[in-house]
Amino acid sequence: MLGGMPYLITDKEDGLLIDAGNEHQMLDKIDELIENSNEVRRLTRNARKKVETYDWEVVKKSWCQILI
Repeated sequence: MLGGMPYLITDKEDGLLIDAGNEHQMLDKIDELIENSNEVRRLTRNARKKVETYDWEVVKKSWCQILI
């Protein structure tokens, strides 16, 4: 689990989660990413889409629709 914030990342969808303190698992994930640039692009694209949903303008618009 990454820093107690796994709810922000969906494993293998928009990021990779590892067990805290498991340096071997981290190295394995890094190796996988080095070997698979298509996977890096896919994760990056999905992460960018997720981050955009946290943009202040998007959040503000959503709250206005709920409250007004």
